[in-house]
Amino acid sequence: ERAEAELRTAEEAARAGGDDACRVRAMCVRAGVLGDRGGAAVSRAICTEALEIAGRTHDVAVQRTAQLNLLRALVALGDVKEALRVVEAAIALSPGFTNVNEEQALVEARCTIALMAGDLGIALEAAPAMLAVSRRAGETYRAVSGLVAPAEALLLMDSGRADAAALLDEAEARLGDAHLDDMIFTIGARRAAIALLDGDPARALAILSPLLDRPAWRHQDRLHADWIHALSRHRLGEPAELAAPPEGANPEPATLMHAARLEIHGDTDGALAWFEGAAAPPLERLHLALALLRHLPAGAERDRVRAEAGTLARRLHDSLAAHPADAAAWRQQFAPLF
Repeated sequence: ERAEAELRTAEEAARAGGDDACRVRAMCVRAGVLGDRGGAAVSRAICTEALEIAGRTHDVAVQRTAQLNLLRALVALGDVKEALRVVEAAIALSPGFTNVNEEQALVEARCTIALMAGDLGIALEAAPAMLAVSRRAGETYRAVSGLVAPAEALLLMDSGRADAAALLDEAEARLGDAHLDDMIFTIGARRAAIALLDGDPARALAILSPLLDRPAWRHQDRLHADWIHALSRHRLGEPAELAAPPEGANPEPATLMHAARLEIHGDTDGALAWFEGAAAPPLERLHLALALLRHLPAGAERDRVRAEAGTLARRLHDSLAAHPADAAAWRQQFAPLF
């Protein structure tokens, strides 16, 4: 709260002084703080206003700052259509980039949005370029983010978890002694997810234990840690409780939380309502579908989940046509949906 108040003061000082560029930057930082705490909708509104102000500066770097921060909020909200429009507008502003960090942020955003849209083939093809620019990035945060982003998607694919683990190793090495608590938490939570998905809940808990007392700067990372921790305990036969995701939660961890609650608490109604109503990313959505199919009795509801998820699974499989090994592994992983 103190940080937000200080940023508001900085915004007002910049407005009073007629410094639109400084005002935009202060607004984007405040939006990022609120977004990391789970306020993606508020963050979106702030960044939308910041982008309008940035347009008056005719400064590409300032406009892209607003666009990139707006993209963070849109991704958190699962608004694929608007995110795609904003990232293309940001790229169209100029054929070049102010610096390698700006280039990395835009390339990462494009890859992330392709995954959100279910274009797995496009995302896989874009990944080498994203990793290359991330490795060149001078800013540690941008470099580490570019290594973690593809790992987040790959860990949900049976054929990609080894690659995800290798990327997390590289990200941790690049992080070094930098005190980036959010990235330390993110890397640890993703390592725990890999362990759990590989069938080793004890290792998942061991990885999570030193993280649970640390602050999770991004609200979505705390949600990931919560479902991984609860599901690991449940699979080890230990008492486990997992609350429903809060209103406005990032749809990526929220979807996996519903899948975990289904296994732990048998919350079929909550999982089904989320599956049918939320704008969930396709990979997480399919994991929830498989969990529902394991729990729903024969009948119209089960048939509806099966049909809808089957259509999505086939579309994603087809997007991997240029990657036959990944396509075959995908079909095997989601065989109940074909």
